[in-house]
Amino acid sequence: MVNEIFDRKKVKLHRDKAAKYIFEHSFLVDFVINDICARLNDFTTNFANGLLIGAYRGIAPKKLMQTGKINQLTSSDLSEKMLEGFSGPVTVCDDENLNFKPASFDIIIGCLNLHWINDVPATLFKIKALLKPTGIFIASFLGEETLKQLKQALIQAEINITGGAAPRISPYIDVKTIGALMQRTGFKKPIIDCDRLTANYSSVFSLADELSKMGESAAFYDKPKLLTKKILNEADKIYRNNSNNKNGINASFDIITITALA
Repeated sequence: MVNEIFDRKKVKLHRDKAAKYIFEHSFLVDFVINDICARLNDFTTNFANGLLIGAYRGIAPKKLMQTGKINQLTSSDLSEKMLEGFSGPVTVCDDENLNFKPASFDIIIGCLNLHWINDVPATLFKIKALLKPTGIFIASFLGEETLKQLKQALIQAEINITGGAAPRISPYIDVKTIGALMQRTGFKKPIIDCDRLTANYSSVFSLADELSKMGESAAFYDKPKLLTKKILNEADKIYRNNSNNKNGINASFDIITITALA
């Protein structure tokens, strides 16, 4: 029995809310999909039938289809609202319970979803089972160093104010772990890359706002006590003192991308 870290109902709720704002807060999705499209263009053959996990109001599937590399693409998402506003086959589906027939797809693409999965090995096994024997799996997700500065600032601020600290930032997967999991689940010739994006924000509050509007707010199963404004102000002060940005703060996002054969 896997210990559940993430509350999938909260993950869905966060995605439902973010669907309203995602077009104005899509820099992570844009980077991921542009990178995956470039990888698709490296293949000399087309894929007859593909599955996309994570639709983002059509941002992801539209760009993937524009490559001309996938003949038919089914878009799935935990959030029905993230599937609104674009044409093409869609299905509301929990990433942890992909309900498709085995060996249905020539390619499966995961867009910023694996870091919200409780049982990553089980999900990888399911994805492999859904691929045809010659199928390809490509997935991008947030990696270990994501929001490292925010995590450190929140921990120190909470200790300063209350004498203790609770987890506030998701535990992200590192490159070494995902490499071992890919081998464990039977994928062949995995290639793993990591890119770091840095974004500038005026304060901890503006960073938290964008995380919410991207659907990336924390979604722990065991919810810690709410952070008080006093703690957040202290975190903002600590963050600024540790930042080399004179006009605000810098936030890091590590994007891990895996490409592998079924």
